[in-house]
Amino acid sequence: MTETKDMDTKKIWYKSCIGIAIVGGVFSLIVCILLLWNHMQLRISDPLNSEELSNLKTALLRDPVNDSIKEQIRLLDLQLRKDYFQRREFSRIGIYLLIGGITVFLVGIKSGISLRGKMPMPQPQSDEESRNASLARWSVGIFGLVIVFIALSLTVFTPETQYRVSGIESQTAGVQQPEPAAPSYPSPEEIGKNWARFRGPGGLGISAYTNVPAAWDGKTGEGILWKTPIPLPGENSPIVWRDRVFLTGADEENRAVYCFDANSGEMLWNKAVENVPFSDPEPPEVSEDTGFAAPTAVTDGQRVYSIFANGDIICFDFNGNQIWARNLGPFDSMYGYASSLAMYRDLVLVLLDQGGADDGISELVAMEAATGKTVWDTDRPVPNSWATPIVINTGERDEIITCGSPWVIAYDPVTGEELWRVECLGGDIAPSPVYGDGLVFVTNTYELLAAIRPGGQGNVTETNIVWTAEDGLPDICSPLTDGKLVFLLETYGLLTCYDAKTGEKVWEEDTEETLMASPSLVGDKIYLMTEDGIMIIVEAGREFKEIARYELGESSTACPAFMDGRIYIRGKENLYCIASPQK
Repeated sequence: MTETKDMDTKKIWYKSCIGIAIVGGVFSLIVCILLLWNHMQLRISDPLNSEELSNLKTALLRDPVNDSIKEQIRLLDLQLRKDYFQRREFSRIGIYLLIGGITVFLVGIKSGISLRGKMPMPQPQSDEESRNASLARWSVGIFGLVIVFIALSLTVFTPETQYRVSGIESQTAGVQQPEPAAPSYPSPEEIGKNWARFRGPGGLGISAYTNVPAAWDGKTGEGILWKTPIPLPGENSPIVWRDRVFLTGADEENRAVYCFDANSGEMLWNKAVENVPFSDPEPPEVSEDTGFAAPTAVTDGQRVYSIFANGDIICFDFNGNQIWARNLGPFDSMYGYASSLAMYRDLVLVLLDQGGADDGISELVAMEAATGKTVWDTDRPVPNSWATPIVINTGERDEIITCGSPWVIAYDPVTGEELWRVECLGGDIAPSPVYGDGLVFVTNTYELLAAIRPGGQGNVTETNIVWTAEDGLPDICSPLTDGKLVFLLETYGLLTCYDAKTGEKVWEEDTEETLMASPSLVGDKIYLMTEDGIMIIVEAGREFKEIARYELGESSTACPAFMDGRIYIRGKENLYCIASPQK
């Protein structure tokens, strides 16, 4: 009697296992169908492959001043990218569901087979029954293999997207957030007219204007339109958008973002950075040269974005309203965090190189400008560095160029996918890359200056380095190029000029000064700001010629911002505006 009950129980469990396997199989099949459909839609909604967007860009080339076409491009690009990343997230979640369904299916089948083996042996089957049973087993096996193959295919061929920064999602708890306006981003023409990031348009240190002041005297005040005290210290440089100038400052306990009127120097607002979710109350360890506010802010003409050594990143609109804030730290950085922010369209780009190369904690992060949410992040095989990325257009595509020992790595700014890499750097990387006349120029002290042809795929070290040089290598200052010549500036004053096409050294000259600020190009003149606050102006030619030296009146380590008829300079204590007489 007991044996009969056991057999009945086993039959019930056997049928349950088979039922579970069927449910798991049907669920997996449905998920597979949805994933395949989503995968096809993902290809269609890729903003890089949109026929409609391509047609609009072609129309803009024919009519470059048509604001209506520009707005259509912005809105369509935004919608395509939103759809694109939503579908990528669906694929990511769907793959986990598919793996779960397959697991349930296989566990159900395995358990059912195990239970069936413990049940009484059935009577011999007829030939037809045997064939049907064999066909059923083969069908189940083939079904399982098809599901596994589709799952693996989707895992391999679906673009990966990660929504993490040091394991913490974007948090804005406790911060009252105004409803963000419809996101948009400035045109390249608008960016070119302003000084919106570290080293201005493109991060190249090149002024769009040639009518900037060429004479002033900080002791007498001649040529100085205004100067305004800066409440907190910082090594970051001023950024300017039309009539607004932005700076940040910080010490061990306080962090703040400042907005000044570009015409009068009046401080329009001073906003403390506080109550940031997950922010560590303990100040990080930083070097004296780096401080707590070394990174330069960035703006898109609507909002200003700032980051600090403790990992706090915050966004204010131009009226000083806080839009979002989050913490990306703490950072494992030898001298303190110093990479400045960059932007691509409506994405804020944050380079988080930290720790050692084998620690696996360095990454490049793209955040949605309007909300602060992570759009994508990409792991980087480099240790801590202090360079700032730039975004270039090769004529065929946009690329984010980054430097970190030993690699120069380019990324797709839409997806974060690595495009190419070159092995040519070493040591502590502080100089940022520049781009001119089709070549990327990178450098670091004790290593080399390298001219790299962008483009390609994978490791292009053997094919894309055009030339290298070894003299005059800077440890802090970023290079400068007009596409014809390349200029390097060492901290202890040596200025070296190279031919941009051949790498031949043209000249070198000792300025006999200490300089921390990177050189800037204004027309055919190079502006060099010394640590003592002396602006040295030299010709940007094949022969060295010093034109003049002008004193600011206080020390400075920040890069000046150049606008129409104006130079904005951060001193150790004050923000200065140097103006041409007509301005």
